[in-house]
Amino acid sequence: MAKQVILERDGIAKPSYVGFSWTIFFFGAWVPLIRGRYLDALVMFMVTMIVAYFTHGAGGFIFNIILSFFYNKYATEQMLKEGYYPADEISAFLLKQHGIYFKSRD
Repeated sequence: MAKQVILERDGIAKPSYVGFSWTIFFFGAWVPLIRGRYLDALVMFMVTMIVAYFTHGAGGFIFNIILSFFYNKYATEQMLKEGYYPADEISAFLLKQHGIYFKSRD
């Protein structure tokens, strides 16, 4: 089950998630597209199409299941690399609990 963390950069807070992604499970590459992560969406669409082509569609579904376990952590780590940091202690605790390391605000 995904848990929401709040990340902040330049006074602007954005939600991110850690844990299993039910949205990726059900909606696949549409999720990063809606979240504004266009390169992630493009890569996911292409890989899904290629895998589905060679497996008559079943591979695309299996790819989404596998990606559901990893995508939230990946997207959160990318936001941290872009200069975001946890906005509060609860978000910092959840990041540490899921093995996501970050630079402190100071």
